[in-house]
Amino acid sequence: MNRRLSAFSLALLLALGTTVTYGQPGQPQPAQNAEPAASPESQAVEQVMKLLQQNKLEEAEAAYEKALTAYPKSEELQSLRQPFFVIYAQSNKPQQALKHLLPLVDSFVDEVGKEPRMADRLSNVFQILTRIAGTAKQEQLAIDKLAAVEERLNKLAADADSEALRAAARVAFTQRVLLLAEAGKQDEADKLVGDTVQKAEAALKEAPDDADRAVALADALALQANVAKEKDAKAADAAYKTYLDFISQQWDKHPGNTKIQDAFIMAYFSRIAPMIDEDPDAAAKLLATAQEKYQNWKPEGDEAVQRRDAFGQILASIKERIDLVQERNRLVGKLAPDFEALKWVNGNAVSLADLRGKVVLLDFWAVWCGPCISTFPHLRDWHDKYGKDGLVILGLTQPYGYGWNEQAQAPEPKEGLSVDDEAVALEKFAKHHELKHRLAMLPEGTKVPKEYGVQGIPHVVLVDRAGKVRMIRVGAGEQTAASLEKGIQELLNEKPDQGN
Repeated sequence: MNRRLSAFSLALLLALGTTVTYGQPGQPQPAQNAEPAASPESQAVEQVMKLLQQNKLEEAEAAYEKALTAYPKSEELQSLRQPFFVIYAQSNKPQQALKHLLPLVDSFVDEVGKEPRMADRLSNVFQILTRIAGTAKQEQLAIDKLAAVEERLNKLAADADSEALRAAARVAFTQRVLLLAEAGKQDEADKLVGDTVQKAEAALKEAPDDADRAVALADALALQANVAKEKDAKAADAAYKTYLDFISQQWDKHPGNTKIQDAFIMAYFSRIAPMIDEDPDAAAKLLATAQEKYQNWKPEGDEAVQRRDAFGQILASIKERIDLVQERNRLVGKLAPDFEALKWVNGNAVSLADLRGKVVLLDFWAVWCGPCISTFPHLRDWHDKYGKDGLVILGLTQPYGYGWNEQAQAPEPKEGLSVDDEAVALEKFAKHHELKHRLAMLPEGTKVPKEYGVQGIPHVVLVDRAGKVRMIRVGAGEQTAASLEKGIQELLNEKPDQGN
């Protein structure tokens, strides 16, 4: 199999600041200009690359380990960790991916040490590290690596007197503290963030008019709030209030300071955005505070006017999202609209009336929707975990003219496709993705999505045992999935008459 780099692969490698090149044969040259024979080291690299391109991962790993033993200082061999990492990350093998990512992080820090202007790209590298380590359930490896990287960056920063390297070290520290909290090491995370806040407070007390020190304290308070979020909601609310109150005061104290403005915008956006689905009314109250600051912002100069306009666009976008959620949530507490399907896949026809006494998850989706497909692992898991307790999942889609490409094992647009043929393609799609729940193809032009307030997909609706809508969530991601699973558990634990 000739494994080429996908857009996902390229994104990962871009974040790592590296590129992978597959060797291409050159044109024949006259004998007198012939290249010298490849060295044993280059031959080893070529052998590993050939095995990777053929997707013979076990053989490639064995050959790679053998070559590393023979040539431990080979830069060519070290660069091969890049394609190994990408292939394993694409194949959902996080432990193997992490094995190659850890030394890659060191290599990139080496490059940043030589060229500090690249330091801002380390943030993406650290986020990838924490994400892969979390998926692999190897958080401690990432925690240790981030601690070592932070120490090294601070040393490099001192030697080069580089603020860019100092900032990168702070990012490594922040990611480490957050990972400690996520991994359940709350006491250690609390100690680190508490010391950071105290240090920042002391520094600002020495120079209360220093905007840079105010921003440093705002960053520390933001970290404290994010760590508190892993503890409990009440602690997080208190920490976020302290954070937002502080940066709001600094806005008033330093009118026109761009660093304070950026910190304020980041603070309010990062707090409001995740609240919109969970509590749009609370999000609207916070938005009102930010809008007040915007209304009182008197810019001086063209650049300030542009910044104010950009801030206004952000606020308008947030308001639009809040309005949509508030409108959508008017359905909550009401009987879920029933529907009829053209075709059913993975099960017999069923209506919501038939499912009274069950908890129903309605998933509005489409075969062409990447975020929808990313939710499939959760849907499979919930079907297996909660189906015996009364959860029924129904996937609702529409005819979009997509057939099934047997060779690519993927959906593809096809002109003139009949509903029956599209249903067959949908069945193959479901089998390919190991979907176990029923899929319903709604009539083209159906009003059902509008009745459920669908503005984008995936759009998920939880219906209780009494047939009433109890929760609506839009989009993919772990936060959305966690919210839905909590909702499923709560509805399953209700007695049938509690939903009335």
